[in-house]
Amino acid sequence: MRTITSICIGMAAALAAGCGTDALADGSTGVVGTVDGGVDGGSLAADGGSASAADAGATAQPDAGTGGATDPGATGKPDAGNGGGDPGAGGGDPGNGGQADAGGSGDPGSGGPGTTGGPNTTCHAGADCVHTCHKASSPITCVASCMSQTQGKAKVELNALIACVDGQCVQGKCAGKGESCVDDCVHERCMGPLLDCIDDGKVGAGTCGDAFICGDKECSFEEDDPYGCWATCHASMDAPNKLSFATLASCIADADDQGKSWQKVCVDPWYACVAGTDKGKGTCGDYWSCVGPCKEAGASDAECATLCLPGVSPKGQGLVAETIECGEGATPASGVCKQTYLACAEPTGKAKCAATWLCTDQCSKGKSDTSGFGCALDCMHKASTVSAAAFVDLLACTVWSPATGCMDEMLTCAAPSGTGSCAGLVTCSEGCNSGSEATKAKCLFGCIEKASKPAATTWLNAVQCWDGCADKCGNKGKACVNNCAAKSCQKHFVACSTS
Repeated sequence: MRTITSICIGMAAALAAGCGTDALADGSTGVVGTVDGGVDGGSLAADGGSASAADAGATAQPDAGTGGATDPGATGKPDAGNGGGDPGAGGGDPGNGGQADAGGSGDPGSGGPGTTGGPNTTCHAGADCVHTCHKASSPITCVASCMSQTQGKAKVELNALIACVDGQCVQGKCAGKGESCVDDCVHERCMGPLLDCIDDGKVGAGTCGDAFICGDKECSFEEDDPYGCWATCHASMDAPNKLSFATLASCIADADDQGKSWQKVCVDPWYACVAGTDKGKGTCGDYWSCVGPCKEAGASDAECATLCLPGVSPKGQGLVAETIECGEGATPASGVCKQTYLACAEPTGKAKCAATWLCTDQCSKGKSDTSGFGCALDCMHKASTVSAAAFVDLLACTVWSPATGCMDEMLTCAAPSGTGSCAGLVTCSEGCNSGSEATKAKCLFGCIEKASKPAATTWLNAVQCWDGCADKCGNKGKACVNNCAAKSCQKHFVACSTS
């Protein structure tokens, strides 16, 4: 999740590039730090990950890796936003590319970096001026020039912001640690000065969610005026939504400072920002089904969250947050996350576990990670409660504990209920070694289901013993495996041939 505080990283290089804590003549009070040009930015848009995001994988398994929202996904996590969405009227359109025009401030213009062509009447104009100083031959002189052109209240705010970024982060917590540390530090220690700087008192009719969409889409910190752009987005909100914006930012800062997951502790302010007071009747699964196509349509995380969250019930919104948290770092195979996925899917159908497995196998074909996760949840929704639980157990094993072989989970999922013998199951399963993985799985599930439960259990014991020999022998070849099996597995083979 990119955040608005990333813009402060741009204040770290020119300062760290030589100024340190040296005072910079600013025309009057004379102080302030240094500036770094390597800015990387974005928005506080709800993102569980690229989060994020839920990855159905070959079997639509949630991916604990990369990602968002989203995702338990390939971005390892369910992505809380992914997808296209209509930001609605007001949409926080900053106009003119989303960049604020503050008398030319922030635009290096013909005069080079730091040249504004006039006084900086707002803090964000001065900040944009400073932002360009990494391009100057003398960053220190450039920063001093920007400060001398920034007047009154704007100068006080800019001094406070730079002093915080430099003193608390560049020269403090993050000395010698680079921009990533500075970004985190600004979350924790400089959010107040940052919001003061970009808030010039203007108000609009837009929402908190609109502002995040605006910043996410329009404000690039590779440009010369990211602060002005964010100020324009911020000014699109009315006063109550500005408060929501600040409350969410503050909560995320506090969570980072305490080493906690903001997705877990900031659920209420997050939803208050992107969904306002709108509450629907939709489920957690409905949310992910909405977010997937939204992301594929090219919309931002913030747009998708703003589009999809309002239709979800309070209970569903809480479950969305929990799925994001599972994707953000919790062990998806843990009991907590298993229950979260089941609660999100709300299984109420009659499909068996094997059918659910085969259904989710189709979810990765031609779909994004987040769409795949939504598809998998829909497959689980069509299953019975018992079958869905067995599916999650098998999925967790195959994704996060494949070394165990997962045959116990496979047997539970396949639910043998026929009269076939163990020998018949061996013969049947030997015919399942060709075709796609989905074809093989479907074949094996069918073989196990036709067997009696005692026969399937005997077969499982034999298979696990054989697999144990294969693991023990490693690369020593078939002869080693055969010799091991002859010594260790004979009783299982005999039992299978006679059952």
